[in-house]
Amino acid sequence: VIKYINEQSAGKVTATINSAGTGLNITDNTTGAGNLIIKNGINNRTAASDLGIATIDTGVTGGVVQGRRLISSLNSTLVSSLKGGTGITDGAITITDRSGDAANLTISNAALAGSLDDVIKDLNTQLEAAGNGVRVALNRAGNGLALADGSGVGTGSVSATGAAATALGLDGAAGSNGAVNGKNLQSRWIGRATQLSSLNGGKGIGTGTIRITDGSGATTTLNIGETVKTVDELLQFLANAPNVRINAQINANGDGISITDASGGSGDFKIEDVSGSAAKNLNIVATASNTGSPAVINGSYEKKVTFNATDSLSTVVSKINAASAGVSATSIRDGSSASPYRLSLSSQRAGTAGRVLIDTGSVDLGLNTLSRGDDAVAFYGNDDPAKAILLTSSGNTLDNVIDGVSITLNQTTDTAVQLVVSKDSSKAEDALNDFVEAYNAVIDKLDQYDNFDTETNTSSSLFGDTTINNIRDSLRRTIQGTPTGVTGNLSRFFQVGVRVGEGGKAEFDTTRFRSALESDPDGVARLISARELVPRTNDVEISPGITVFDPNVRDQFTELGLAEKIAELTGSQTDSIDGLLTRRDEALTTQVEQNNARIEQYDVRLAAKRARLESQFNAMEQALASLQNQSNALASLG
Repeated sequence: VIKYINEQSAGKVTATINSAGTGLNITDNTTGAGNLIIKNGINNRTAASDLGIATIDTGVTGGVVQGRRLISSLNSTLVSSLKGGTGITDGAITITDRSGDAANLTISNAALAGSLDDVIKDLNTQLEAAGNGVRVALNRAGNGLALADGSGVGTGSVSATGAAATALGLDGAAGSNGAVNGKNLQSRWIGRATQLSSLNGGKGIGTGTIRITDGSGATTTLNIGETVKTVDELLQFLANAPNVRINAQINANGDGISITDASGGSGDFKIEDVSGSAAKNLNIVATASNTGSPAVINGSYEKKVTFNATDSLSTVVSKINAASAGVSATSIRDGSSASPYRLSLSSQRAGTAGRVLIDTGSVDLGLNTLSRGDDAVAFYGNDDPAKAILLTSSGNTLDNVIDGVSITLNQTTDTAVQLVVSKDSSKAEDALNDFVEAYNAVIDKLDQYDNFDTETNTSSSLFGDTTINNIRDSLRRTIQGTPTGVTGNLSRFFQVGVRVGEGGKAEFDTTRFRSALESDPDGVARLISARELVPRTNDVEISPGITVFDPNVRDQFTELGLAEKIAELTGSQTDSIDGLLTRRDEALTTQVEQNNARIEQYDVRLAAKRARLESQFNAMEQALASLQNQSNALASLG
């Protein structure tokens, strides 16, 4: 960041790290008499604020901007990140202990500019100096503060009032038991620079197509692809969505994105996944009403579960699991005679990324931490930790330390362990075998629907259908073809043991695969799984400096291995918007609707013809009756 600022400013300003090593200083090198002004960029970008160097509109005198603190103390969080990133500015607080002693305190500006730990230390120092029995600490959930009077003096209530008490979530009901458990301070952990791949405990949001319908009824579909990498890029992408009118931003708590309907319509505001699960992973799959105020869909990663006093343990378990909060809830029986049933919560992710903050508020679920999620830690390269490279992983496997090598950590040790690296092709063989089985399963399914039984002279439902033939032929051409942009000695699947045999089924020769892998492992990998996207440029400039992606443009590749080509092929065939199967399904649906319409027309024509024939028949009956009467009259004359 410093290098970028200094290079782009062409010497007019200089960015440096401050003397404390906690933030930035910006020095004006010009000789002008005006103030130094630093603002955020266009399109709601917040770089200056995020870097702590944004000034007020009139700027600062003296030519130096001393940025705010950017690094918290160990195991704490910056005060500026609290309240969704708005921080706390007013330090006035009055704390009353159980003896009735009220201490009027002011949190120092240095503490407010620092970490929450600094605020705790500042308040406790002042409370001790004032002879007040209350002490400040983190609350039991770890997301706010708590007050506790451990002096044993007095029987009154502990309380806190004032602007800082409100901001710190300590101004609720007085604690008659000598303690006040503060509210969630909503520490902001998502910023515009946050990588989407880091969300969901490192699982990311994936890719896919989402559909947005605003209150006016306008609809758009957006393809969130691999080129959208940060929260900022996602927000810009959503804000520039065609057809609909919406606003996208980080929510007030700083724990997700929120999207507001700006259409002014009265209909429901709706976001849904069309393909993939990007919207679901962003927690924005929802329908919101525009009644009273513009509808807002809040993608907060904080999940709230509401319990009733009459809920059973099984009901509590079901509610927690239904919330999809990243934990699995179960009930266990410990075998004791009194209260044998317990609630057990297990994170669905490993390591520190799987740590879950649980705030039960006023409900006591009797929770105790049995095991805290920790990353595996190992030192690499030297038996002296001071000289070695520190490695961490959320699991007990290190896959990215040495290219092509997977290291499994089986136990802890204080002494160095020598690793002997040997090739293991079993995982690759299993993967290719699974691929062959999946390919053959598709061929079997196609044959099932495109079949004629000569013994019974009966055909399957899609016998002779061109779509079935097109899918089968395109799969066979691809698996027997060559990769895109991959050069080398290996250019066909059969060279690595995958060939098409009897009945169009794929076969896997492990011996040939092992031989190819031994002689050219990189060539095997690229033949099968090479995948290099063509750098995608912004497609449409909607105004100077603002461009949006065209969702109708498909990804292009400079390299694409055979397995990846089949994945792209099947993806295009099954795409819910314009895939081959989707179009065929729509065509069949149209044919059915047209045939039903024709049947209805035939029914109307048949009914009209029946009425006409019945009328003619009745007329004939009347004529015959008249003739019969005439015949009888003539007979009576004889």
